[in-house]
Amino acid sequence: MKLQILGPLRVWRDDVELNAGPRQQAYLLAVLLAHAGRPISTSALIDLLWGDDVPASAMNIVHKYVGALRRVLEPTLPSRDTGRFLLRHGDGYLFAARPGMVDVATFQDLVRTARTQRHDQALTTYIQALELWRGRAGDGLSHEPTAAPVFSALDDEFFDACVTAAHLAVQGGRPEQVLRPVRLAAWLAPLHEPVQAALVNVLAATDRQAEALSTFQCIRARLAKELGVHPGPALRAAHQDVLRRTIALTAAHRQPPTWPAADGGRPATAPPRQRLAGRTAEMTVLRRSVDAAFAGETAFVVVEGEPGAGKSRLLEEIAGEARERGALVAWGRCLAGEGTPALWPWTQVARALPEREGTGDPAAPAVRGGFRQYERVVARIGAVSAERPVVLVVDDLQWADPASLDMLNHLAARLPAGTVVVAALRDRAPTPDPLLTRTLAVASRLPTHRRIRLGPLSPDELADMVRQETGREPADGMHARTGGNPFLVRELCRYPVGVPSTVRDVVRDRTAGLDDDTRDLLWLAALIGREVDVALLACAAGIDGQTCLDHLDPLEALGVLEPCGPFSVRFRHDLVRESIAAAIPRRRAAALHLRIVGGLDGTNTTRMARHLWAAGPLGSAILTSVVDGR
Repeated sequence: MKLQILGPLRVWRDDVELNAGPRQQAYLLAVLLAHAGRPISTSALIDLLWGDDVPASAMNIVHKYVGALRRVLEPTLPSRDTGRFLLRHGDGYLFAARPGMVDVATFQDLVRTARTQRHDQALTTYIQALELWRGRAGDGLSHEPTAAPVFSALDDEFFDACVTAAHLAVQGGRPEQVLRPVRLAAWLAPLHEPVQAALVNVLAATDRQAEALSTFQCIRARLAKELGVHPGPALRAAHQDVLRRTIALTAAHRQPPTWPAADGGRPATAPPRQRLAGRTAEMTVLRRSVDAAFAGETAFVVVEGEPGAGKSRLLEEIAGEARERGALVAWGRCLAGEGTPALWPWTQVARALPEREGTGDPAAPAVRGGFRQYERVVARIGAVSAERPVVLVVDDLQWADPASLDMLNHLAARLPAGTVVVAALRDRAPTPDPLLTRTLAVASRLPTHRRIRLGPLSPDELADMVRQETGREPADGMHARTGGNPFLVRELCRYPVGVPSTVRDVVRDRTAGLDDDTRDLLWLAALIGREVDVALLACAAGIDGQTCLDHLDPLEALGVLEPCGPFSVRFRHDLVRESIAAAIPRRRAAALHLRIVGGLDGTNTTRMARHLWAAGPLGSAILTSVVDGR
């Protein structure tokens, strides 16, 4: 027998692949394999199979699946015989794996062995362990009701092993041998900074400096766009190492390194674009604006929306279409943080424009601002747009520095014929500052100005997006949980159960600057539910109504809460509320549930019972006393 779950579930007997049976039966086998050599109780299996929706016949169904799996593994097994592999153990079951039989057990044994070895020998063992992985653990079963906790822990073991092996491989001069598994880990965990840093280090060590730099730039842009954070120490150290290696290679070969070809910071041979789900009306506006450039006219379009609404994806779609029609597309991306150089987006734009005699140095905008330099940029754009349409894309305008906004104001007033500007910004988190508001006001006075408000996906658009991402229909309640936010939808497609770690990271970062009182109020609101009565919230928090409203203001500014009536607020996305509630320390959550009970009307027994049950032993004791009439 040979069984694999480090990727899709696969079962072989005598080199013949077997069918593990119906979906839920196969999931039961995968769970048992994930615990190979360790018993798991029947009640735990039932929880993993059905969660809160347990059928009355759950115990019998589990016994039925176990019997069927025993016959799959050992078809000649006599009736009622337990066989050699799937054994009864106390009130549960245990999968007795022989050495080399189950890939996850082999992987864990090899990793344990590698930790006791030194340097080169340890690396060899790690490589053997990592080569067992072919995808996400339990791939194809992750849409089961409670699968994520079982398999995500195995994925984390893989990521940790990749990071350690990459470090050993780079030190030992064998980076090529870990490149495949580290690439796989980076693809599975696009926001896992240690894994991404490991990939950058391995690429650099295999003399792929251009790809290493491109990888760092991509993860930096993604961290800024999706989490609003800068790269951490591991990624920054990896980036510095790539730069040092590049300088060393340049000096050794006396020629400049080969940088990735780009069009405004984009790869010259990008992979085919995935079809954009929904956004038909928005794309129509953008296409008409691009048509104006091809007709020798001008246009200025601003796309705004909440974080994760899909602004950058929309820009990529229209930029790709314009490029295919023959326009020159130049990208400028604003970055958060004080370390970003002034006029950075326009430096990127200028570098993407071909030089024309008499129009100045392409890097001049990055050196100094002022009217003359701005005019040189306008002249260069005009020289290009006289030959072919130009599409200027400026993303993340909410992070633009004052000089960059000045340049945009100047360009808006002097936009050359055949040019269209498409800019995108967040309308909250952060709230646009006065300089940006002024720029938007200047743009709004242009006759060719168009403003696109990117709202949530409709249920039909969400379903279309889920089918593209997974090939399946969306889970019940996905639109309610995500509020139609494309980023949240995409992360739920990757991690269908519980709260995706990427979402937790976004919420944690967005709420990191809250003071203790506002944070406690947010925790209380998350435990109350999607819609929150302000009077109940104030009572549970022990504050008056006006103080409560004052503390709610920063939460509304962050886009976490929004008014939904004269006396209530609600979470914009239930998935965000779930993320906040899941992050509350257990003991603190129990105390907060009891405070909510104290603020509830005594006639609302159902809600009181729910919060008392959630409060744990103390709440259960109070609930029992109430039920018994004591």
